Amino acid sequence: MRGIVRYVNSQKGLCAIETETNNFTIFEDFDEGLEVGDIVMGNLENLGGETLYNKTQGIEVDGCIENFGCSKDQLETQLKLK
Repeated sequence: MRGIVRYVNSQKGLCAIETETNNFTIFEDFDEGLEVGDIVMGNLENLGGETLYNKTQGIEVDGCIENFGCSKDQLETQLKLK
């Protein structure tokens, strides 16, 4: 599945990736290799450890999917911005 990084909380290491289904996946980026606007490929709809391919930068990024199928309204809570 393809997605685009739309939001990054660098203090918590969390990213919101907009998927092809117009929902968001919350990804904990262990490598800090994702930036807003990056196009990523991988399994974006399974909880747990995952390696994504950052097509924009040409690198693999290890992390953990913490949630998927999130709406835009849920992002503030999911990204732990408060």
